Amino acid sequence: MISLSLSELSLEGALLREWAVSNGLGSYASSSVIGMNTRKYHGLLVAAKSSPAQRVVLLSKYEEGLEVNGEWADLSTNSYPDAVHPKGYMNLMEFRYDYAPTFVYKAGEHGMLLKRVCMVRKKNATLTSYTLMGEESATLKVSPLLSGRNAHADGGRIGWNAIADANGFHAAKPHSIYVRANGKFSKDEKFYYNMQYEHEKERGYAHSEDLYCPGTITIRLEKGRIAHVLASTSEMGIEFAADAIAKEHARDAQMLKLYYEKSGIAKNDFADALVRAADTFVFHAGSEYGIVAGYPWFGEWGRDALVSLEGICLSSGRYGLARKVLLRYAELAKDGQIPNFIDEKGVAQYTSADAAMWFLNAVHAYCAHTQDYEFVRKNLWETCKDIVRCSIRGNGLVHMNDDGLLKVRDGGSTWMDAKVDGKAVTPRFGKPVELNSLWYSNLVVMTGLAERFSENKNASVYMEAAHACRESFARYWNTEAECLYDTLEPCSVQVRPNQIFAVSVPFSPLNELQQRMVLSSVRTQLFTPLGLRTLSAEDKQFVASYCGNQKERDLAYHNGAIWPFLLGAFADAHLKVFPNSESTVLRMMMGFDAQIKIGCVGSIGEIFDNKTHAPVGAASQAWSVGEILRVYTKCRKATATDAPSWKASPLFEKSKAQMIQKWSGMR
Repeated sequence: MISLSLSELSLEGALLREWAVSNGLGSYASSSVIGMNTRKYHGLLVAAKSSPAQRVVLLSKYEEGLEVNGEWADLSTNSYPDAVHPKGYMNLMEFRYDYAPTFVYKAGEHGMLLKRVCMVRKKNATLTSYTLMGEESATLKVSPLLSGRNAHADGGRIGWNAIADANGFHAAKPHSIYVRANGKFSKDEKFYYNMQYEHEKERGYAHSEDLYCPGTITIRLEKGRIAHVLASTSEMGIEFAADAIAKEHARDAQMLKLYYEKSGIAKNDFADALVRAADTFVFHAGSEYGIVAGYPWFGEWGRDALVSLEGICLSSGRYGLARKVLLRYAELAKDGQIPNFIDEKGVAQYTSADAAMWFLNAVHAYCAHTQDYEFVRKNLWETCKDIVRCSIRGNGLVHMNDDGLLKVRDGGSTWMDAKVDGKAVTPRFGKPVELNSLWYSNLVVMTGLAERFSENKNASVYMEAAHACRESFARYWNTEAECLYDTLEPCSVQVRPNQIFAVSVPFSPLNELQQRMVLSSVRTQLFTPLGLRTLSAEDKQFVASYCGNQKERDLAYHNGAIWPFLLGAFADAHLKVFPNSESTVLRMMMGFDAQIKIGCVGSIGEIFDNKTHAPVGAASQAWSVGEILRVYTKCRKATATDAPSWKASPLFEKSKAQMIQKWSGMR
């Protein structure tokens, strides 16, 4: 369990720390650790509709207060222009996070009020539970504040047609919502004007919203007894929801048990947090399973899902889930392409040049973990062959040149895809190095699979293509800089992290000396214990800080920002160049021990800022969590100890305390 103390629960702490839980449908509940919404994306019920990309903020928050022995105490905290009111954070004693967030408030002179927020699995419903401790009784007042807008939309003012019930209310317009409680509802319609969202202000967006309040729920609390408030998009009983939450708790325990049984490592809070965080990204829509790229604003992205699949599914022993995700993308494949993302209408968008390569890489990872080649042969093999066939012949995104290397048709189709005014910020035309690193490795994998499946003719074709690719890959070598060019045709001498994949892929196109030199170059110019920089600080295009408006942030996105998911490839490369160096790799990652208490508590965010090393971008990101969990599990399993070894090494000589202080984001 992760616990935050009083010193971490200040107003300043609210901008640094938040939480998020999901329901397995792509919906979520999220706020800051003091309950003050700092993003327009925050809300206690942010419901996904036909796609995880199509979310609506229904219930923004509850305005709460507690009366004990005639004395009133605010529990809520809100930001308004030039004011914070009320200041409920001053009554917050502790924040805890295990499978759900728990807030511990002071209640009277000797008591405590425990508040827990849980989502009902596979239902668009959030159950908030309150338990009084240390005092005989108290009166709790809860006023729901509703939004009703698309999660990406700017705040405005939306009216609702709330209809009062005995223990709550319901509304059909503009959206369906039901709020029920173990108490009495009194209708008193009003708006809370000019609620401010500080993160949106920092990001250069509109940051004010008026929230609709239909009235107030009054609940009589008794010592030791749990009272609930349930918000849902369809009629649902409180007892049903509470029972579902109890089953979810049991599922959580079973999920952790499976992880520790499969990995063989000792139970610890860090692994608990990452396994739980990994589960928040998994969603189930109809008969299909997928992986949400991140919270709070990402939907489903193919590349992200396939990069994170090994960590989220395979490292945690969830092989059945891995099969379902791979099947989904095999069904979505078209012309040898895997969707870059699924839009708000649920339509697949095929704009990624490398997502198909990550699909093949994920198939290899599945085989390595499970040895289940028969599943691959029956369900995925035709898709795999089609990807290679279309890549060789050419499709709308890539085509193989006579030299055996893949060339992209759009310079903004790799993972470095930020655009400003419709133009790629980091145009990578020609032959990106990571694309052809994956291409070579995947051709070797396909050769082996074809031989296993007795398709000797195909095996010969793949082997010949792999040989041609490796021969031509030598052109990436930058003799002067002793590393790899980022692209060929045109040739880019910028030092970027993409070259690390030429070392980390299962089958490297480089010789051992080149692998060592690439690792050294990346370590020297791009490595931080929180991830790799996207550009060398010595480059004139380097942007030191990820801040400002959308345009300013997009310019920094792939020109200096630190990406945690890249640490997975760096770790793999390190283990390849320095065998049996798992203890050193674990030491490299020690900054995340502290980091899971900053940003989205219990998770890892999308990117980190170069100057402050604070989490920025999306608060919780699938491939960040997946890659760190994958490498952590592999290394802990190899070291077979109860705790990471933080021994000094020539590469990483600082003590654990020094590293955490420098890189954790705490200032």
